[in-house]
Amino acid sequence: GVRLVAAARYLANVLNGTLDGTSDVDGVLEIGRTDAGLQLALRDIEVTGKDIRLSGPAGSGTALDIAGVKLSGGLLDLTGRSVTIDKLVVDAPRVAVRRLQDGSINWQQVVKAKPADGGAPAPASAGAPAQPWTFRMKEAEVTRGDIAFEDAAIEPVVKLRVSALAASVKNVVGDGSEPAEFSLRSRLGSGGTLGASGNIRWDALAATVRVDARNLDIAALRPYVAGRLNATLAKAELSGRGTVSLAKPPGELPPRFAYSGTARLSNVHALDSTGESDLLKWQVLDLSGVDVRAGEGPPFVSVGKVALSDFYARVIVSEQGRLNLADIVRREGEAAGKPSADAKASARQSSAASPATPDAQAAPSTVGAAPRPTIRIGAVEIVRGNVNFTDNFIKPNYTANMTGLGGTVTTLASDSTEPATMTLAGKIDDDAPLAIGGRLNPLAPTLFLDIEGRTKGVDLPR
Repeated sequence: GVRLVAAARYLANVLNGTLDGTSDVDGVLEIGRTDAGLQLALRDIEVTGKDIRLSGPAGSGTALDIAGVKLSGGLLDLTGRSVTIDKLVVDAPRVAVRRLQDGSINWQQVVKAKPADGGAPAPASAGAPAQPWTFRMKEAEVTRGDIAFEDAAIEPVVKLRVSALAASVKNVVGDGSEPAEFSLRSRLGSGGTLGASGNIRWDALAATVRVDARNLDIAALRPYVAGRLNATLAKAELSGRGTVSLAKPPGELPPRFAYSGTARLSNVHALDSTGESDLLKWQVLDLSGVDVRAGEGPPFVSVGKVALSDFYARVIVSEQGRLNLADIVRREGEAAGKPSADAKASARQSSAASPATPDAQAAPSTVGAAPRPTIRIGAVEIVRGNVNFTDNFIKPNYTANMTGLGGTVTTLASDSTEPATMTLAGKIDDDAPLAIGGRLNPLAPTLFLDIEGRTKGVDLPR
């Protein structure tokens, strides 16, 4: 075998790092002349590599280790400007990828930048433009892959790992003009798995992917959303099975996205903004019959059934009459010091006391407003719920710990004024019976709510 250290010398102008390992190369060189001119090609190329290691500059954290590489059926046609590979197998690749504090990727340091050329540009050739190179790979496989990702551009640092990666791809062409078929399966984190298969082409982006995700730890991504939440996501796992479609129409039209299948958000635990008290918890939130479409007309979301089980919610109505759960997601500008409800009320009174100018009286323009999405939910089922409710708006304040909640809500739709029927039953502190019923449609353009609660044997106030 040939040590790759020797080959690294020839890459010194472009490679900022070290390359080691062994390789064997075999092939047939063909030289001939035809009516078209000189023919030069290297056929039947066979390449075998072992214990390959590529390391970047010190401190960059760049490292790529490959236990074995085998390329078979290679063809390099120098005259026809084409590269063909029958099969490529990569065994046990291990790579570390870091996003640095300045937002760059550590692997950018491995490739040396081209020096600036202050000279005059080379004169254009008078002949016909050169034929572009073409590339085709009939099949490729990756086994026992491992990818470690670290994002140091966010605080705290995010660390993710993809392990036990097995992937295959067929019919890869360099210009992406033909769909490539692929499949992969991997472990994410300590307990999640992800499987995907389908086809993709990238000259005019189009993909159809069948996805099977199980117990993906999305709480590991909380630093990316922490600044937009008035809560702390301690734990959450995402699962789903379905088909994703993506297409980019020509011109300036937006990409089209669609998903059909199921989704599950399980083992969710969210704390309040202080990180000290439980805010939301549930064991399973199942969504079946999911149909999501975007990019062609208004966004559309349809869910056949929502099933929520073993949940807890801490619900508080503030002295201003606002629900705490409505503020889990920070509104735009809130982090910069959004005026309180009292301040806004004072501003309204000041405005009422002063005559408005014509500009102030003008209605806000709706030109360019995003189309309102269509949302439909066929049914909602709730099992074994617990809602700890406090109302600080009414005087005296009232608290009720509603336990053993269960029931149903019928069809909800944003494109219908027909309200849904809600029927819930439970107890107060596992003792006094509780019944909640009525009609509602929180998705309609105009909120509709007509709900009645009944209980007996409860001491008031609490």
